[in-house]
Amino acid sequence: ITVVLTAFSFGLLLIFYLGISSTLEGSTGLPAEVWLIVLFGVGLYFLTRGSLNVTVAFSFLITIINTVLLFIIGLLALSRFNTDYLTYTNLPFLNGEPFNPAIYASIIGVIMGLFSAHMMVGVFGKMILERDPSGRALVRGHPTGILAVGLINIFWVVAVNGSVPPAELVAESGTALVPLTAQFGQLVGVLGAVFVVLSMGLGFIHFSIALFNLARERLSPQRANSLGRIGTFLVSLSPVILVFAIALWMSITGSGSFAGILGFLGIVVDSLMIGIFPMLLLLASRRKGELVPGVVHRFLGNRVLAIAIVLLYLFILFLH
Repeated sequence: ITVVLTAFSFGLLLIFYLGISSTLEGSTGLPAEVWLIVLFGVGLYFLTRGSLNVTVAFSFLITIINTVLLFIIGLLALSRFNTDYLTYTNLPFLNGEPFNPAIYASIIGVIMGLFSAHMMVGVFGKMILERDPSGRALVRGHPTGILAVGLINIFWVVAVNGSVPPAELVAESGTALVPLTAQFGQLVGVLGAVFVVLSMGLGFIHFSIALFNLARERLSPQRANSLGRIGTFLVSLSPVILVFAIALWMSITGSGSFAGILGFLGIVVDSLMIGIFPMLLLLASRRKGELVPGVVHRFLGNRVLAIAIVLLYLFILFLH
């Protein structure tokens, strides 16, 4: 689990670096490399503080603001909706197109990423259970939230794919906000910049701290004492520096792909995080759990179903 969490934090941090910097470059005109350095400085500041205390209410407020911004940008995009853009197809075996497995890898990986939100149960679960010890709100609210995220993403895909020429989307290595800004002007650029800073910025800080803590936890007390306070900090900071260096290299060479990295992370890491580990945890809790929540979906504890879900995600992983 430690290896998977490290890979998850490493990959997401790289995605946040590329996504935020490329979007801010499109809206401000400053090179993405400048924004990467600024982001690294912001992350370093919070790492020296040691933690980031965020309440459920604050996260809920940020989510509402981001959702409103997403719908505003989407509605602006729909004002120039083009059916030909939305119905454009580039499928294997049609019109002489060869089979390209990389396309399906990105699609499956990005879609699987939508279901990784249940990791937030570990972040906010304790606070929610203090208000509702039965767990009823948590069990019912979480799948409802994932469904809402899916519907919002469908709206966003239709709005963007229906308003931006396919060739521009294919050529874009950052987020879709970059070609949207180029097509609709600085209003979308400003709204997109606010959206990215709010949506990815908080995650950027969270996963900088997570990767830092994962590295620090691997140091034994004896090693930490021998390195001293500054030495321990620098060793724990090393994976964060590595992510920054890779993001900077990708930005300079133009080799980074926001969707490509997200798709790879979604398959290789999310196969374990959203399909395999949760089912193992569920089966373990059914056997050894000390508390029974207010809502129990008994069919999920069926071993045949659990094995089928685990095999499905193993198939996706090895297929990739």
